[in-house]
Amino acid sequence: MTAEDLFQAVKQGDLAAVNSVLDRDPDLLQARDPGGLSAVLLAAYYGRKEVLNDLLGRGPRLTVFEAAAAGVLEHVRRAVDDDASLATAFAPDGYTALGLASFFGHLEIVNLLLGRGADVNAPSRNEMAVVPLHSAAAAQHLAVAEVLTENGADVNVPSAGGSTALHRAAQNGQLSLVRLLLEHGARPDVADDEGVTPRQLARKENHTEVADLLQRRGG
Repeated sequence: MTAEDLFQAVKQGDLAAVNSVLDRDPDLLQARDPGGLSAVLLAAYYGRKEVLNDLLGRGPRLTVFEAAAAGVLEHVRRAVDDDASLATAFAPDGYTALGLASFFGHLEIVNLLLGRGADVNAPSRNEMAVVPLHSAAAAQHLAVAEVLTENGADVNVPSAGGSTALHRAAQNGQLSLVRLLLEHGARPDVADDEGVTPRQLARKENHTEVADLLQRRGG
């Protein structure tokens, strides 16, 4: 059994295979793929919650990024207590701990990291170029988006491709989040690199109430 066997089992959500690999070679719990990702992060990214819980139960040595993605608050707290620079550091795949916590909706971790100096507007160092607010909007975490905007998140910063948090909220039909972003100065008339506005995305996805609101606001 190899690390690749483990990673494939994690991606497929095959808990029996994951346990089979790790029972034979427990050291693979700390293995990393060529991109620097562990089984824990892969389970989080692929939405394999049962596998993730099983992996965490085996007591892996977590990085601050893995803990932020998996929602292990006390580990994040200990990590930034020991090394304050981790609040603004980047994972091997380019995301900050704040960005990961925002995407996975771990509000307590978001609050902790902001309190420890995490940069609310730091874009990921990868081709996505997303800030935490983009991540919260894409994953439909309104409470996280509220905290981020209260702490100075730029609601108009574009990600790769020119889309803003308002584009994501409109596309997903998140009326409450659209209102929140507009209240904090989001521009409804801004088009992405393909010339598409948030209102057009909302219309395309049949989110009529969202589209009508954006039109009334000048989108």
